[in-house]
Amino acid sequence: MSCWVAAALAAAALTLSSGGCANNPVQAGCGSAPGQTVLTCALALYGEYVIFESAGAHLIADPSVTPAVKRAIQVADRTGAPIVEHGEALLEEYEAAAGELAGAPTGTDKLALATLNLQSWIAQATPQLQALRAAVGGGGQKP
Repeated sequence: MSCWVAAALAAAALTLSSGGCANNPVQAGCGSAPGQTVLTCALALYGEYVIFESAGAHLIADPSVTPAVKRAIQVADRTGAPIVEHGEALLEEYEAAAGELAGAPTGTDKLALATLNLQSWIAQATPQLQALRAAVGGGGQKP
């Protein structure tokens, strides 16, 4: 497990367990509280996707789940996984730019670009997570 997956799962777990965000954990991790940054949002989104992807895999293996629900989960994951997986590279880019910020004047530009890239990714990945969440929910399982 990469350090980003571990961090993302931790961020998602924190977001999922923080009470008032039960209806939309990603939204709760995306700037609705002081101190939550684009990095927090990206980690929460990535982590929540991983959680629902795992729940979906369990449902697909469950013989009591209908074929229609299994297909919906597979379609949602097949569509969303490439977009969400791209987030790991963007998180690494963000970390590198943030690290350079301390040592070079150009770091600010790189961090701004990395932030924009993460925000764009969040906008692309959020509907993919919502589709997977809905498909997994159709199987009767809450991660």
